[in-house]
Amino acid sequence: MSPSSGSVPEIVRFFRGEQTDHCGRSLSEILGRGYDWLEFTHDYIQWLFPLTEGSAFNSNAPILTPAAIAEFHADAVLREKLLQAFRVMLDFYGLTLETTNDGRPRVTKGLNFEMRKRNWLTPANHNYLRITRILKSLCLLGFREQARSFLECLLEIYEDHYRLISADTLPYWRNAADARACAERSHGVFVALGLAQDAARARFF
Repeated sequence: MSPSSGSVPEIVRFFRGEQTDHCGRSLSEILGRGYDWLEFTHDYIQWLFPLTEGSAFNSNAPILTPAAIAEFHADAVLREKLLQAFRVMLDFYGLTLETTNDGRPRVTKGLNFEMRKRNWLTPANHNYLRITRILKSLCLLGFREQARSFLECLLEIYEDHYRLISADTLPYWRNAADARACAERSHGVFVALGLAQDAARARFF
């Protein structure tokens, strides 16, 4: 991992290709990995879809700060890289991200869904936790519509495979993509950012 570069958040530098993760892997390297690697490696998902809290499974996971969230909301390069990561994971699940005629995102089953579903549609599969993280991260970083469409697709899948996805899983997915919960989480971090900026200005003057 490269040294810190000023006050630029670590996760922002990672998505810009300016530093690697804790294992020396770049974003482009991770996104180029195959299905087996994505399935059996467990310490990359926290870098692709960061959250504001630490990870119980990866003590080296980056934590989103208000400044980092603001960067993702404003920087087109970061937003495109996050969408690339989202598309990679959707493909891993046999899903795809499309754009409707009116310009809205839509997640649907891909041509490889029947093959890929055998990998993750099993009782208590660890990918269900990954999906919760993806939904929550997308909301925090300004992709609520994509998260909502992903949830809608997941609910359709649940209707056909309810014996494989625990009913206990659905509330976590719903809450992660819920517009109100998402707005509250986003409001909280931006309030924190405003307070931090006010404190910095006070120290300066």
